[in-house]
Amino acid sequence: MEESRSELEREDDEEATEVLRDRFRLSTISIVEAQAKKNDIKISEPIVACISDLAFKYTVLVKSVELMKNVLKIRTVGKGP
Repeated sequence: MEESRSELEREDDEEATEVLRDRFRLSTISIVEAQAKKNDIKISEPIVACISDLAFKYTVLVKSVELMKNVLKIRTVGKGP
């Protein structure tokens, strides 16, 4: 029972992540298209998709580091020595 609940929670998390990724991508496309129009340039769709994916992964990474920082009860996270 515990394992199936865990599996369901994991599936829910994956679905929520997909929805967030899609919304993030749509927002990125909208911003990029507006800036391209403002600057009278064209930008390729694969480039926009790549920018969106990288930005999304970066936000997920930042959130993970923030959670880790809170668990470890440290104030800042640096590059190291």
